[in-house]
Amino acid sequence: MLAFPGLGLTTGNTAVLLSLLAFALSGMPCDAADQWTRIGPEGGIVNRLAADPLNPSTIYAVTGGGVFKTADAGASWTAVNGLPALDERTIQAVAVDPQNAGTVYAAGCGGIFKSTDGGANWNAIGAGLTLSYCVSWLAIAPSNSNIVYASDGAEIHQSPDGGATWTQASPWGAGPLIAVDPQNPDTLYTNISNVFSKSTDGGVTWNPANSGLPGAHVLALDPQRPGTLYAGGQGQGQTVPIFKSTDGGVSWSPASRGLPSPPAPNSGYDLVLSIAVSPQTAAAIYALIIHTAGSTYEFLLASSTDGAASWSTAAVPALNGILNGINAGDLFNPGLALTPDPQAPGTLYLGIPGGVLKTTEGGGHWSFANSGLRALPVGAFLVDPASGALLVGKTYDTPTPPGPALFRSTDRGASWVPAGAGLPAEVDLLVADPQNPGRLYLLGDPGASLFQSGDGGANWAEISTKNAGFWMIGPLDYWDTPFAIDPQNSSIMYSAFICTTCRNLSKSIDGGHTWTELQSSLLTESQYPGQGGCCPGLSAVAVDPRSPDTVYAGTAGDGYGLGGSLWKSQDGGANWLNLTSGDFHSIILDPTKPGTIYFTSPFSKSTDGGQTWSKSQNRFCGLLLLDPQNSGTLYCAGTDGVFISRDAGARWRGVGSGLAGSVNALVLDSQGPATLYAATSAGLFAITLAPAVARPRDR
Repeated sequence: MLAFPGLGLTTGNTAVLLSLLAFALSGMPCDAADQWTRIGPEGGIVNRLAADPLNPSTIYAVTGGGVFKTADAGASWTAVNGLPALDERTIQAVAVDPQNAGTVYAAGCGGIFKSTDGGANWNAIGAGLTLSYCVSWLAIAPSNSNIVYASDGAEIHQSPDGGATWTQASPWGAGPLIAVDPQNPDTLYTNISNVFSKSTDGGVTWNPANSGLPGAHVLALDPQRPGTLYAGGQGQGQTVPIFKSTDGGVSWSPASRGLPSPPAPNSGYDLVLSIAVSPQTAAAIYALIIHTAGSTYEFLLASSTDGAASWSTAAVPALNGILNGINAGDLFNPGLALTPDPQAPGTLYLGIPGGVLKTTEGGGHWSFANSGLRALPVGAFLVDPASGALLVGKTYDTPTPPGPALFRSTDRGASWVPAGAGLPAEVDLLVADPQNPGRLYLLGDPGASLFQSGDGGANWAEISTKNAGFWMIGPLDYWDTPFAIDPQNSSIMYSAFICTTCRNLSKSIDGGHTWTELQSSLLTESQYPGQGGCCPGLSAVAVDPRSPDTVYAGTAGDGYGLGGSLWKSQDGGANWLNLTSGDFHSIILDPTKPGTIYFTSPFSKSTDGGQTWSKSQNRFCGLLLLDPQNSGTLYCAGTDGVFISRDAGARWRGVGSGLAGSVNALVLDSQGPATLYAATSAGLFAITLAPAVARPRDR
């Protein structure tokens, strides 16, 4: 972690803990004047959409930053904050009751939740529900909305009483493809061991229903004609595989007339991502298709007005670029599911990596409907000390949202504009030069090149390129690039991103243009025999602001029993001394108290330059931040929230509520009123800090 005394700015190593859950802060004693507020750029990864049949302008969106809701057909979105904070980031499915206004179900890795007031308040439901995995699919029987089905990808569970109780309704191996007959709640369809199957007794027994159907990934039922189904799959060397059944799945016939010609054998394929039937006109069918040929691909919206007897297709340019090297099959989860408006013919919504697309012309023209949808995953954040502008860097996720990698705001987050054309797709680190106002550095992924800006982020130039990757295995999987600038001489930098083995630090003495790998090894294979050359990797570095030749470097455990270490050099990295063991995700040095060092995790403190340590066994942090104007004030981001200590780590209190996602960076802007920023996988959040006062119940 880097600290810049006097600049009101602290930044940490980004992407610290990929698996940090969203923070359960509600009900904790707080040290802030208000809740955390989303202020980041609009967009994000939208996994699911669900329209309310009784209120057609109301739509729910499941994103990587929680659940959002629009009440004006996508003109504006607001976060649904009533869900338990611990589960916001892990929600994967949403369904709206077609018979009871305001009743919504949401589910994911934390179970199943229900709201009866349009998402304002939620209750956990699921007596008797035992899940093998995260719930990825919900379905409500249209003819009896008390009957709800949930799939975790391995089993299907049924509730006959609106989620109060549950029973298993399928054998092991049932896929997430659930469709319920619009008139018979006991008739449902799914995949069981990759065989399209049907049940007529609510899931007690199942029979194959794939005669003439070679394979299906997606399914749609005609809401007005029971027994009419449409299915789509993948075709290689043949016309796009869409099939139709008019006898409830007993038999299937090809229904692909007018769809693109097949690619040459072994040179491409066509994949149906989604099929939807118009709620107003049963003969109107829509299908979202990827058409590939060699290394090129194209997204198409296929439309039929005669019940799939014939099709016409139109390109969807807004989707170009979203694959970014990801296998097309991964697009089923998140699923690019077409969502028709319940009442407006020709109006469709599509959740994609990047936000929500909307068309009112049956696919003739698409545009983003992202206003208020502030869920873009943020991996790096900076308050420019020269101008006060905010800069956020888009982080990795699966898949990576399209669009700019860097955004800039000059009005404290009210509006954002793209900054820095030509940057990589993702940003791992943003750092300000401590001696040259307006000079900024950016580390980008993939490719991990180092960029420099001399005008506060408006323009960037690549100054060096990474030679090898750093990869840590185990439960704490993450990409991480330790980076530190000498606070007295900004031409001197330390990093692990220019290396041959990525076990040693590298050093630059010309402002990051050229790098030399330090020869004194911090990590050697001999330290970890029998591990096939794998060992804990470098995860943190810090330079002593009073004595720049003193450098600290930390390694983190690999999750398989190999622990990390803290190292100290007093000659600019030429030689190193092993101080202590631990998992070192953050290292910060107190600029006002020589020899005072903090590191995580767990939270530990030394006042003698690392010779002795005191450790807190109940405060684990992925990130630490030191108030540059009051070195006794520390902030900690951990699995259970963001905390503040006003007595150098002796006692901690929770900061605010409403924060979601795993925290990648913490930044404090001390210019009044003091504002704390958290860059997370769910977006950028801000909170105004209350003045320090004496409080009971410190912990």
